[in-house]
Amino acid sequence: MGCIAAMIPMPSTSGATAIWRAGSKDSRSSQDAGVSRLFPPAGLDEELAQADVAHVVHRSPRLFDIDRSTWTLSAVRSVIDWIAHLSLGAVDKYLHRFRLCYKRGRQHVQSPDPLYDQKLAAIARARDLALQAPGDVVFLYVDEHTANLRPRVGRTFQPIGQKGEKATGAASTLIRLAGALDVATGQVIVRRRETFPVKEVYRFFYHVEYAPWTNPIEKFWLKLNREFMNQHPYERDEQAFRDALDLWLDKHREESAALLHEVGLLPDGWKVLPD
Repeated sequence: MGCIAAMIPMPSTSGATAIWRAGSKDSRSSQDAGVSRLFPPAGLDEELAQADVAHVVHRSPRLFDIDRSTWTLSAVRSVIDWIAHLSLGAVDKYLHRFRLCYKRGRQHVQSPDPLYDQKLAAIARARDLALQAPGDVVFLYVDEHTANLRPRVGRTFQPIGQKGEKATGAASTLIRLAGALDVATGQVIVRRRETFPVKEVYRFFYHVEYAPWTNPIEKFWLKLNREFMNQHPYERDEQAFRDALDLWLDKHREESAALLHEVGLLPDGWKVLPD
């Protein structure tokens, strides 16, 4: 059967006229003067209202003469005219409606190197050349690291309600490591000394200053910490520590596609065979 829709005025309170659409469950109301306006505010559709709020909260409050580094609900309310009459709870609901929530910030480090982009581009060109001519060109990512006889605190499984396992260590011995990661093979060669001259570590290729995220071998050192240094049991036997460390490092002298993938040099989607 067909359906007939009719607009039927219905009496209502507060000076408003309610409109009911016959044959449906929807209803709406148009408010007379003197009654709170419906959302969205006059002159703005929802998309524009959302953009209006985002334009404010994504900028510094100081641009609006508010002496704060971060926004509060009351500060947001004070600079947006169409929500100035709302309660703080209503402002919070609007922000959630616009998919805006109060999130903790993140620490971010930016390299101060003025040649940051140029160096990364030169490094990328040299790396590509090594991959295209692996027999003629060898590209190495190099860096130094400190191994500590005192164990690093890591995570271990323990019964619920009990404290974590102790990482016991007294006065510690520091061992300096210098490593080189081959981008074509995944081999890592590490030299162990008490000290390294700076020019010896960085003689292969100039590096980007204060930008460890640009050097994949940093992830190899994280792997060393995670798999060996955390909670290691050699804190009272330095020679056993050195021997065990050398054994762990020697395992990574072999070619390894899995390691290349782990440090971000083998793109996702490539098939990595077990080493």
